Amino acid sequence: MLARTSISNCAGKATFFNGQIMHCPALPCCGTQIPSQKNSIEKPSGCDHSVAMSDATPWKELSVADDGLRLDAWLSKQFHQLSRRAAQAYLAQGNVRVNGKMAVKGYTLQEGDTVSLLVAPASDNWRPLANGDLPLDVVWEDESLIVVNKPFGMPSTANAPTDDHTLANAIAARYPECAKIGVHNGDGGLLHRLDNDTSGLLIAARNVRTHRTLKNLQENNQIEKRYLALVLSDESPLAPQTISVPLDAKSRGGKKMSVTRGGQRAVTHLEEVTQMGQYALVKILLFKGVRHQIRVHLAQKGFPICGDPLYDGPAAPGLERLFLHASGLKFFHPVTSETVEVHCPLPTDLQRVIAGLK
Repeated sequence: MLARTSISNCAGKATFFNGQIMHCPALPCCGTQIPSQKNSIEKPSGCDHSVAMSDATPWKELSVADDGLRLDAWLSKQFHQLSRRAAQAYLAQGNVRVNGKMAVKGYTLQEGDTVSLLVAPASDNWRPLANGDLPLDVVWEDESLIVVNKPFGMPSTANAPTDDHTLANAIAARYPECAKIGVHNGDGGLLHRLDNDTSGLLIAARNVRTHRTLKNLQENNQIEKRYLALVLSDESPLAPQTISVPLDAKSRGGKKMSVTRGGQRAVTHLEEVTQMGQYALVKILLFKGVRHQIRVHLAQKGFPICGDPLYDGPAAPGLERLFLHASGLKFFHPVTSETVEVHCPLPTDLQRVIAGLK
């Protein structure tokens, strides 16, 4: 039975993990983007692949019996395990030819067309692989959910069935029931994510009902997420404040986010600022987060986070990574309605940085 308020603390150990980006060796083309022109069948612009597009040996060839259907919709109809979205991704990888030429997703098929598939389409109904060799620091758990401390350098979720180096893979090894839970296939039960270079606390559900209830709490701003960040504030000190500016990707598919009118609503509360010489440690509160939200909001105010080259963050003595840590969570338990409060102090590498500034 939970106490009225359940409070937990993690050990704050510094665990480092150097993740790798996995690439599928079976991709038949260089991956150059295909122009999305209606009814266009052509080699992608800029592709200098040494093998002619029509020379690859197909895995399967199919004849089109009726016309008028878009290629991506037709593929989804032919392969029931393939959603429309997965069919589009399969096409974008250069896996399909129509009458010997590469085709885009919007091509409208005609009776008598021959569709060649270079590799078998994989199901988009996959789960994260279990990898028990990865570190997993469980800070709080019961039969409904777990709270884990993600190490710096580890991706939160799996983006492809072959990924085996993420937090979701580590969770799947110890809590296999989590693998099938989440909005996306690779979530592994995780309710939310942290950037690869951010360490700290994340919640994972152990059953669908718990995940649904937690998602509701999050959408209604009933899960408090607290962070610690280090910024340079030598010229004009940073004051506690609420930053509310919308964010969106700077360019389609780009790595950076930017302040954009009409973007996703994003609110960041700077609760407390502790000055340390020319630097300041900032305590931050979020309820819902957009990708890179804290990093962009602080940079927009002229105080980018130390160790963040993507947003022009400055260096700090002894710092070798992004100084951003998810240090606290507070929420109502989805089953008992008790208050759960979990704390996780700075990892030892970030503690050493702070000690050097005092």
